[in-house]
Amino acid sequence: MSLMKVMNPAYLPQLDNQLEIKAFLLLKAVVLSYHGLDKAEKELLYDTAESLNARAELDWAFYFINTDLDDFYERACDFFQKVISPMPNEKKLDFLKTVWRANDAKGYITEMEATAMIRIAAKIDIEDEFMGMIRNG
Repeated sequence: MSLMKVMNPAYLPQLDNQLEIKAFLLLKAVVLSYHGLDKAEKELLYDTAESLNARAELDWAFYFINTDLDDFYERACDFFQKVISPMPNEKKLDFLKTVWRANDAKGYITEMEATAMIRIAAKIDIEDEFMGMIRNG
C-alpha cells in the first residue's frame, strides 16, 4: 500500500495555482533527492503528483533535478527564493511542514534531508519558524 494512501490528506498544503503546485513538488523532490531516491520515496512523489493531478509538474521537477545533478539544490533554492519567498510565512511554513511530515510518515528523516529543509527555510526567510515547528513536533 502506498504511503499517500495511508497518510491523511492534511499532508497537502493549500495550493492555489499551477506555479505553487510546481514549487511544492520541486521542494518535495529536491528534499527526497538530496541523497538519492529510494523506491518508497519515488512512490511518495508519484502518489503526491497523482493526488494533485500534476504528473507533468512532477516530470518537470525530475527534469529540473536531473539536468545538472551537481548543482540542482542551489538552482532549486534560487527558484524557491523567487516563487515561494514572496508567499506569506504561514504558507511557506506549511510547504516545509508538509514535506517534513511526509518524510516522517515514511518512517525516518535523514540528517541530510533535515539539513536541506533547514537551509531552504533560511533561504525563504522562515528558519526560526521552521526550527520552532521541528522542536514542537
